[in-house]
Amino acid sequence: MTSLLGSGEVAAPQAHELLSIINEECDRLNHLVEEAAEMARLEAGEIELTYVPTSIEEIIQGALALSKSSLGGRGIQVKVAKDLPLVEADLGRAQDILVKLVDNANLYSPKEEPITITAELNGDYVTTSVADRGPD
Repeated sequence: MTSLLGSGEVAAPQAHELLSIINEECDRLNHLVEEAAEMARLEAGEIELTYVPTSIEEIIQGALALSKSSLGGRGIQVKVAKDLPLVEADLGRAQDILVKLVDNANLYSPKEEPITITAELNGDYVTTSVADRGPD
């Protein structure tokens, strides 16, 4: 950015690359600020969750649809046990959480390795996990 501001002689490809980086970092910072504000609202009790019976498949498919652009062609394996009961969840919040886990797996694991999402019955609860093959 200093190069763009300090010199009028930046080549167009360099300027484009720098502006792209600046734009990506601004998006990342905006996202962090939004998350911090949401956490503050959650802690203050200003966010009300609406729990409704929902299938875990709907949560997973919704999260994957939201993550589609960031995943690109990344391999995703979904393994959902048969005949799982509905879960009581706030659909939007549950999908947001799963999106964050999938995004994290996508960022910190080799792109050629798939991300695996599983759901299974564990006692009285449906347990969902996101696994990648990144560093421990």
